[in-house]
Amino acid sequence: MEGAEVWQLLLAVGLPTAIVSGLVGMLFWRLKRWETKRQENQEKKDAERRELELLQIRGTLAAMSLGEATATALKNGHANGETERALAYETQVKHEIRDFLAKSGVNHTV
Repeated sequence: MEGAEVWQLLLAVGLPTAIVSGLVGMLFWRLKRWETKRQENQEKKDAERRELELLQIRGTLAAMSLGEATATALKNGHANGETERALAYETQVKHEIRDFLAKSGVNHTV
């Protein structure tokens, strides 16, 4: 084989290999980028879910507090401020939940 033939053979084999290697490299880069974005989105969703769960727990506790204050007021025959504080707390938590749902794009009525 002459030098020119060897060169042509190397070009014929090496060029397609380099192109395929480049394409495979780009494919893996895109897959890694897609997976990173997917993980970031999942982490954001998980954080929002945890925040919503905490707000729901606070809402439940606020409703329990209001129920307890109402029952105490009925038992004693007067409110003496407990019911007003419990109602204010329940209203505050309700607004926090509504604001969170609005911020998250959830269209529910609270």
